[in-house]
Amino acid sequence: MKKYGRLIPIEELRLLENMIHKQVDLLLFPFLHFTLGSQVYENMGPVTLVMNKRVDPHYYIIMNTWGEAESFEDYGNLSISKKKYPARIECEDSSVGPVISGNHASIRLFATISSIEVYTIDHIHEDEHFLYDHALVFYFDDRDPLAIAVGPGAAVDPIEVTDHRDSIEEMIADSHLRRRLQA
Repeated sequence: MKKYGRLIPIEELRLLENMIHKQVDLLLFPFLHFTLGSQVYENMGPVTLVMNKRVDPHYYIIMNTWGEAESFEDYGNLSISKKKYPARIECEDSSVGPVISGNHASIRLFATISSIEVYTIDHIHEDEHFLYDHALVFYFDDRDPLAIAVGPGAAVDPIEVTDHRDSIEEMIADSHLRRRLQA
């Protein structure tokens, strides 16, 4: 049986754990698409989490690398990294740190993370086994949860983002909780 997908490794899960009890100020996107009436934002590329700069000057990047199996079944490969600059957004150095100068979209959060859940897809299609982390659900002290998940279809590295509870339930319906990160 051929295997496809990627579970987020422990080093990257530790990056997520280090975000707990820190404030996320913004989500940055190189591109953002939404449909009127929908509670889900679609992004073709990485999501950059901007933490409160007094506490953590780094940018946390959540990326999906899309894959396709021999049977043409789509799957995702989520990864997390910590960088000096946001992903795929132009910046200029200044005396106070990077200043965003390129086109981008943003969502303001200004909320403190209390825990993060990692949801995994595990299914078999014909002679192929798909096992990959599909969604991250961020819980906050003072606002509704936010989900960042592998997007559907064959778009370039699709990621979906929502803070609508029903949409989160739909996103994780076919997956299972693999890990709950909390301090």
